Order: sequence, then structure tokens, then C-alpha cells
Amino acid sequence: MVSHWLALLLACASSAFAQYADLSGDWRISKDDNPRYADVNFDDSGWSSARLPWEVDRKLGVYWLRRTLRTPAIVDGQDAALVIGSVNESYEVYVNGLRIATTPGFGTNNPPYVEPRVFALAPEILRPANTVVALRIWRPARLVWTGAQRAKDFGPYLIAPAIAAVELEMAARMRMTIRMTWYLPQSLFLLFAACYLIWTYRRAREWRELFWLAVFCFGASGILMLIPLPDYLLNTSHAAIATLYNAAAAIQIIGFSEYAMAVLVIRIGFWRWFIWVPALLSALLVWLPLPISPAILPVALLAFWGARALQGDRKKRLIAFLILLYAVLRLNLISVNDLGIGLLPVAINFRHVLLPLGTVSVVVIVSMLFDTLGRLLRDKGEKQRMAGELQAAREIQQLMLSAAAPAQGEFTTDSVCYPAHEVGGDFYRILEDGDARLVVVGDVSGKGLKAAMHVSEIVGSLRMVRDRTPASVLSALNNALAGHLDGGFVTCCCARLEPGGTVRMANAGHLNPYRNGTEVDLDGGLPLGILPGAIYEETEIQLAPGDQLTFLSDGVVEAAGPTGELFGFDRTRAISGAAAARIAGTAREFGQNDDITVVTVRRS
Repeated sequence: MVSHWLALLLACASSAFAQYADLSGDWRISKDDNPRYADVNFDDSGWSSARLPWEVDRKLGVYWLRRTLRTPAIVDGQDAALVIGSVNESYEVYVNGLRIATTPGFGTNNPPYVEPRVFALAPEILRPANTVVALRIWRPARLVWTGAQRAKDFGPYLIAPAIAAVELEMAARMRMTIRMTWYLPQSLFLLFAACYLIWTYRRAREWRELFWLAVFCFGASGILMLIPLPDYLLNTSHAAIATLYNAAAAIQIIGFSEYAMAVLVIRIGFWRWFIWVPALLSALLVWLPLPISPAILPVALLAFWGARALQGDRKKRLIAFLILLYAVLRLNLISVNDLGIGLLPVAINFRHVLLPLGTVSVVVIVSMLFDTLGRLLRDKGEKQRMAGELQAAREIQQLMLSAAAPAQGEFTTDSVCYPAHEVGGDFYRILEDGDARLVVVGDVSGKGLKAAMHVSEIVGSLRMVRDRTPASVLSALNNALAGHLDGGFVTCCCARLEPGGTVRMANAGHLNPYRNGTEVDLDGGLPLGILPGAIYEETEIQLAPGDQLTFLSDGVVEAAGPTGELFGFDRTRAISGAAAARIAGTAREFGQNDDITVVTVRRS
């Protein structure tokens, strides 16, 4: 260290480079405050040691640093100056028992911007033999660790000719500023990450954690953007800077808490009161007379959730560990700032930079970013695979329902089926049976893939039915499905069209068909699959040439508009004489929320 500053002295103050007094190294540090500690003759041999430039954590409250040195000969009769490095707190400077300066903010919660400082020394202050330099330091609780307080103390600590001292102080300040610029790329990275997460969230709205992780990144970016800015550059007070800093920290805590609730699936809504209110109050902490930051409550909840999740789903243990790590670091920082105690140091030295453990949150964010995006990509891939399989299933189902459509003869049939999802639970079959034709229309309870699987079972069972009278068909299907629907059921209407216009029908809980706009009254039977051995009654009607018989599923009647109004039976009855495509299309445009199936039969 001595050789380093000597090199700077040779470069910056060539007129007075021969001698100077180096103050770096071991100082004595007190545990309390006493005016006698400024006295030249005070014995500080019982104090512990601290090295300057700083390599230890500071203490809360008022404490003293003392150093005794041999007075350099170069300053005899000349202008001299004392250079003090980047002490984080406000302080008073004493030389040989005399107070020569006090930095702004001493005794208040508004310390000055941290930077090296030069103090002029009158020749009469220095003693011929030894000089005693003492610093009375004031560190308030809740000191916002702004930019310079995150940079390592580069010094210098020395007594030198005034010109050389100013040059050395400027060089140290420049070096500290350069070292602090590493916060800017971090801030920009987090800002970019937040924007990317918002863009991704707009395309995947069901992933709420993307939005809240973006909020967390915005808050962290704001903190890292603020810390390199000195108070004088913003032309405002430390209290204002602290408020902005605390507001960014509050946004960070809210975003992280909501993210944790979304990822860990914590659905208790009232928890938000214990997150939002304390976090918002912590943003005004500079102006509130509270003994400890309210942010400790949501952070403690985060620690509890993270610890509990570590014992749960293995797939979530990484994210649970990151949540717990962030919470522990935050709790430690609150404890150190407000209570002056902590289980962990608030910072570690790394390559001339004092790294606060709070900056580990950047590592936490990056880890969560990769974890969240990885889960999103895996989920997207799984959905694409499922969509492909469902599309294939839909095509197979459509082929299965429309396979082997009979040739048109005395009866002209038309059919339309619109599943509410990729595959549906509605079905219809039109089968030839000698000179007769069998029409089967039904609806499996439920929707989606499970209902579609039951449709496949029904279609397969229909092929096995030998007696194709309507009542026998329903009885056979009922016995085949009983006990295989997991508590569900199937409604079905079966009609047998015979030459000459005779139609025999049986109904198993399905909507009655319409004949020329009038509902056909059929004996209602139990839906299929509920009671084995159920018996179904047949009804016979006669279709005249030009008559139309319309079968449809409840998806037509239950179509709902934007206001929740149902399509209803009146509209269904009024349109039942139209073509199948028109009936289904009208209901679909009204507001489809279930599978829609329409089959029409017209006698030529």
C-alpha cells in the first residue's frame, strides 16, 4: 500500500515527493464514545485494532479511530493536508486534540456522499515529534448503502504537502468512480430482463410468475441504477435518495413475494395484506419513526415459504432454495441496518470492490430467470405435443364419425359436429341395415379427451349390436357402458328409418328431435351407463314426403351470448327446420360453450 501511494505521489506531486506520512495500516478502534478520546495523551493501548483502508464491517452509533505517527519533516513550515479515504459514515476529524473539520450530516440520518476528503492543516497544529489523528465516527441505523458505500475503501490515508494531497485525493476519487461503473451493466441487464419477461408474459398470460419476476427485476434495476449516483449529482438530499432507494426495494420485495406465491402455488389471498402494506410502508421508512423496517414481515414469510417448499416437490426445490436464500440475505441486511446485528457480513472484499451480499440477489434473479424460462419452454413443448396429439385425435374422431356414410335414397341425411375443444363428447352414426337406416345421436357427459375416449367405446359397441331396433340398440349400449363411465353418463336418441316413411325411435335422456319445427314427444328413458338392464320404449311416427326430422345435442340449446343469455328452446325450435350447417352455425356464432351436433333427415 505504501509503495502504491508513493508511486502516485511521484507521478502527481513531483515538487514534494521526498517525504510524507502514511496513515494506512493499523488504527485503534473504540467500543464507545468519550470526548477524552481526542486527547493527545490518552492511552488507547487497550483498544482493538482496525485496518485502514477499511477491511472490517462498521459499527452502529458513535465510535472512535486513533492513530499515532511520527510527524513528517517535509511539512515543517509548509502548507500540509490530511487525506482521509472513503469512510462510509459522517465523522469529526481531530489532530493533536484539536477538531479541524466535521463532515456534513454528523449526528443525523442524512450522511454525505462517501468520497475521499482533504483537510488543510495549519503548521502550528502539527507537533514536532509525534502527531495523533483521531476520527469520531457516526453511523446511524438504516443507513442506505448508496453507491460509494458499496465500493471498497481505496484510501489514501496520509499527511502530505497540500498540492500532492489534492492530486492523490482526486486520483482516488476517480478510481472509486471507475470501479463503481460495474453496477450500470447489471442494472441495464435487469432492465432488459424485465422488458423481455413482460413481452413473454403478454404471450403466456397464464404464467403470472413472469409478470411478477419482471416487477422484481424492475425494482432491482432501480436499486442498482441509484447506488452509483452521488447526492450532489442528483442535486437532492440523502433522505430523498433513501426514499427512492427504499421505494425500489419495496417494489422488489412485492414482486418477489408475488412471484414466490405464484411458483409455489400459495393461493391464500389474505397473505397479500402482509406483503403489500409492510412493503409500501418500508418505502417511507426515512420519514417514519419505526424501530425496525416493516419489510421484515414479507421477507420472513418468504423465508417460511421457501423452507417449507424445500421439503415438498423435488421439481421445485431449486426455486425454493433461491427464495430462501434471497429471504435470508434480506433479513440479515434489515437486522444489520436496524439493529446493528447480523449472522452474516453485509459485504465481502473482491478485487478492490466491497461486494454487498445483497448483490447476490442479482445471481438469484439470473437463476430464477433461467429456471422460469426453462419451465416455460418445457411447458410450451408439452402443450405443442399435446396439441399435436389432440389434433390427430380430432381428425381420427371426425373420420370415425363420418366413416361409411350411407348413400342417399328415400331419406336424405345431413350432419354437422363442432367440438367445443379439439375433441368432444358428442357423437352420431348413420348405419345401413338392409333396406332400413339407423340414426344414432348422443352426448357423453363431460368434455375433452376423456369424453372422446368414451365416444370411441360407443362407436365400437355399435358395430357389435346385432338387433338394430332402437330399443335393443340402447339396451345393448347401456349394458356395455354400465360401470365404465366413472360416474358419468351418456344421453342418446336412436331412430330406425324404414321404407315408406315409417320411423321408430327410442330415447335415453337425450333432447327430443324436431319434426318440421315441432318437438316429437318420446318416452324418456334413463341415460346410458347408469343402471344395467334398463328398458327403453319405442315410439313410431310417419314421415310424409318433404318432412324433416332434426336431431341435435344440448350444445345448441345451451349456447350462451356475451351477456350469458342462452340460445334456448324457442330459438332452437324456430330454426330446427333449417339445414344442419345453418342450425349449428347459428348456435356457434351465438356463443358456443359445449359440443354442437346436428343431424337432419329429410324424406324425398
